[in-house]
Amino acid sequence: VEILSRGPKLIGLAGMTFRRSVSSYKGGLKIGQKFLMDVDAWLELRTSNSFDDLNDSVNYADLSSVVEKIVEGPSSDLVVKVASEIAREVLVAHPLRTNVRVRVCKCTPPIPRFVDSQGVDIFRTSMDFVSRS
Repeated sequence: VEILSRGPKLIGLAGMTFRRSVSSYKGGLKIGQKFLMDVDAWLELRTSNSFDDLNDSVNYADLSSVVEKIVEGPSSDLVVKVASEIAREVLVAHPLRTNVRVRVCKCTPPIPRFVDSQGVDIFRTSMDFVSRS
């Protein structure tokens, strides 16, 4: 975390809300659940800090669209799969992005004992998705 605070700048989207079917419980797949998602992206922003050019930064609407495309796609059994797909797309879609943190919170999951929420919090770097031959 200390290395990140000295490195590229951070932008983020917090509290995106979606309904999605993600569950290993069959009832969860039928009805879907509410999800809250946060995405933080570390970027190399030296140019945009000086010149105010969106082409040298990241459009928040574009970042939101990447998340929406994954979340509204085919259902999954695991929340971590959704988070990993979002991380991959965020890093692949724009060369300025160097790192990404994705938090996916499943509100009121259908598990035997009441739990307020459950979720995952993952961190990926652009190097995680470099092809290794």
